[in-house]
Amino acid sequence: MRAVFGVVLSFLTIMLAALMPAAASNHDEKTIVRVALYEFIPGYDIDQLQALRVSIKQGFEQAHPQYELDIKLTPNRFDLYDLEKLERWLTDETADGYDVLEIDTLLLGELVNTGAISPWVDVDEDQFFSAALDASRVNGRFYGIPHLMCGYFLFTRDAQVAEAETVSELVAAARGENNDTVDLVGAFEGSWTIPSLYLDARVDTAPQAAPNVLWEETVAALDPETTSSLRTLFKLCDANGLNACLREERYALTNASGFSGLFAMGFADSLIGYSERFHFIKKMPGWETVKVGSAPLGDGNAPLMFADSFVLSERCNRTAQCRDGARAFADYMNQDDVLEPYLLARDLKDAWGSPLPPRYLLPAKRSAYGFQAIKSDPIYSGFEQAQQRAVAFPNTGFGPNRKAVRDAILCEMFTQSCSNVD
Repeated sequence: MRAVFGVVLSFLTIMLAALMPAAASNHDEKTIVRVALYEFIPGYDIDQLQALRVSIKQGFEQAHPQYELDIKLTPNRFDLYDLEKLERWLTDETADGYDVLEIDTLLLGELVNTGAISPWVDVDEDQFFSAALDASRVNGRFYGIPHLMCGYFLFTRDAQVAEAETVSELVAAARGENNDTVDLVGAFEGSWTIPSLYLDARVDTAPQAAPNVLWEETVAALDPETTSSLRTLFKLCDANGLNACLREERYALTNASGFSGLFAMGFADSLIGYSERFHFIKKMPGWETVKVGSAPLGDGNAPLMFADSFVLSERCNRTAQCRDGARAFADYMNQDDVLEPYLLARDLKDAWGSPLPPRYLLPAKRSAYGFQAIKSDPIYSGFEQAQQRAVAFPNTGFGPNRKAVRDAILCEMFTQSCSNVD
């Protein structure tokens, strides 16, 4: 009898030993949160944001050990502007899908209409600049948690050009420099850029009107005054029979980051571009004399800005584990100890292992301007002033109409050429 009891006891012991690891494994199983950052930022050209992604993953998982963060590149970063691809990535239930994407809110309204994303709850509005909040809100609900902002800035070494408050003043000051260099350069080409420049100029000329209303009017018919302003601005880019703002490939210099390099090396007097252009300018000698401010594109200077925000997959929102992990990630990216090194490019090194300049991206979070390294940077001070005054680009209706508007603008300004340029 004891033998039988011993055999049974041994059997039970073996079974318990076999079951216990499985139970422990199930207890310790982590929720995978799949995310992608907005990828058009300084550093992508160096390591495809590898060091940044590793740093974020390690920090997030240490702060939130119940989650495994799968922070990966999109298959093609240009598809961040492809609505069908965004919808597919957010609804994909395989490991190729994304629970959180950081997107340009120009596409937000159309993405909401696909049903692929869900609204966030309890967004702390006091944290963010008003333009970033407006860009992230659709039908009164926050479908995006703001992270970055973006707008058009004027970089110059000429005091009179820097003080220009209208495009007419800018043109007069730029043409008064009397030298052989091109007056202005900028990456103006493309079906997203030309319409956004136009709308920015329209807002400069009619700052009391809502940008979405001005965009609807633009889709219906171009405003002659705004078209004239933009035509005048583009003429500053004329150089040897070519337009330097529409032909970046003809002016790109080796290791000079295109137009930023042209300006930094003295081949152009001024540059209009996004704030992060200064990351490239600061890599070269003479950056200390550069002045920066919001670019006057029309009859005034009312900053119009984009926002990059985190969106939540509707599929992820169905379960508390995924939803809570997604929210933890979005909040983590706006933590001071994460946002500061992200903005300052602490993850980037040159070929000799030396630190590179800050990314000069614009934080959507107001308190980021309290970081000591940013607070003491005069360039960042100019960016903050523009962000405080800014209004948001429309987050609905821009993408579907941009190509038709682009074609109309180019045909109106350059009647000799009405061809499509994607």
